[in-house]
Amino acid sequence: MIGTNGSGLLSPEEFGRLAEKVSNWGRWGADDQLGALNFITPAIVRRALAQAEAGDTVHCGGPIPGMERENLAAASLTLSFGGTPAWQSVDDRLTLEIHGRPGQTHLDALAHIAYRGRGYNDRAFPSSPTNRMPFNGIESVRKGVVGRGVLIDLPRALGKTWLAPEDVLSPDQFSRLLVEQNIKLRSGDILYIRHGTAFAKPTASSRSEAPLAVTGGLSIACAEIIHKAEPALIATDGGLDIVRPQVQRNPIPWHVLCIAMMGVRLIDGAHLENLAQACSRHRKSDFLTIIAPIEIVGGTASPVNPICIF
Repeated sequence: MIGTNGSGLLSPEEFGRLAEKVSNWGRWGADDQLGALNFITPAIVRRALAQAEAGDTVHCGGPIPGMERENLAAASLTLSFGGTPAWQSVDDRLTLEIHGRPGQTHLDALAHIAYRGRGYNDRAFPSSPTNRMPFNGIESVRKGVVGRGVLIDLPRALGKTWLAPEDVLSPDQFSRLLVEQNIKLRSGDILYIRHGTAFAKPTASSRSEAPLAVTGGLSIACAEIIHKAEPALIATDGGLDIVRPQVQRNPIPWHVLCIAMMGVRLIDGAHLENLAQACSRHRKSDFLTIIAPIEIVGGTASPVNPICIF
């Protein structure tokens, strides 16, 4: 790690300096709520569409965890029946906890995370509970996301199937990975970062009955590389924030840097094994990808099913 306090962790002061280095506040104007999605230009979309050559489609969203069990408070489905002898219908009522559910594929809004009381683009975070976020809600992605997806396979760089909790890749290892996997990152890319959670040993989760697959990942020192690459969005199977602490008194430094500072939305809980197999089959790491969240006005996330097309 790059911490200088002897603990191997970044101090709050060191983390604050890193946050300032990677900040995109004001980059697209004081009223901007798109954040890093501004990197996706019409030209980038047109080039991305050309990636779909074979017509092979892969989905990276999983089923809502817990739906196979009834009366699970964090995810429940209630059906109501109606009609007459001539016709019948079924209606659905879904209750869903979007954040904090292992395996729940969802897109974070920029309103999800703040740093020192300020959200993306220096917006004051609400000081008391509210039923709607007044800015940076998930509705800002109502047009969807279409662009060039790139798979970055972290375990492959270490010759593993999945990353153990102690596997934390340094900036040098990450840079070498990109060269070895022949990945040339471009501004506006949608990064799919695989940790291999499908193979990780599950542990009990404090947030739900669903198991939590604990893995390693990228060192927080890689944040400057990520910022320089100008990704529009990052999707992971394990979440960028790993179980091993990296910053003093901050268990979610990657969420803070990406969402609150860079304006880079995150997809947590993506299912990336089929995508990794498709990349191997087509002998390429880039593809067309389409992500369409639900327009939940004032919400801080939406379930999504990212689609990747080769």
